[in-house]
Amino acid sequence: MGLAIEQTPNTLQTVRAIALLRGITGNLDASPGSDIFGASLLKPYPVQRGLAKGMIKKRLGASEFKLLGGLRAFLPSAHIPAVMRAMIEGEPYKIHALLNFGSNPLVTVANAKRVHRAISGLDLVVVSDMFMTPTAAMADYVLPAAFWPEVNQIVEIDPGFSLCADHRCSK
Repeated sequence: MGLAIEQTPNTLQTVRAIALLRGITGNLDASPGSDIFGASLLKPYPVQRGLAKGMIKKRLGASEFKLLGGLRAFLPSAHIPAVMRAMIEGEPYKIHALLNFGSNPLVTVANAKRVHRAISGLDLVVVSDMFMTPTAAMADYVLPAAFWPEVNQIVEIDPGFSLCADHRCSK
């Protein structure tokens, strides 16, 4: 969404509210100028290429939360409560390190005391961020992150994508 929205105490609920407002006001794929569904715009993120056999099934929460972490997930991710449980309890396996990029779990994940306990029990914590967040303050290593004007980035757009829902305008 944007750094300003995502670095507040009510991050998750704010982002959800914005997404819900788009839906209940009918501003999703409705006409030129409305918000578009990204599934047809961008190709899936290639995070599963080159993984050893059986590793995809080890993604925490993937079997229970298929849209988040399953094989067809757009940007496959682990289920954060399952990750915290694995950090603290070692189930279904022990997590020893956290590589955290542009995120602040101590502020954005529910139950900050549990998150603090989970992160404190790790052997290694590396954070890359533009700011010294509470999570970065707990890290063994803090790496600088580039601000958006410092990055040349190309987004791959599906050649068949149209900004017009009815496909009457040019692609």
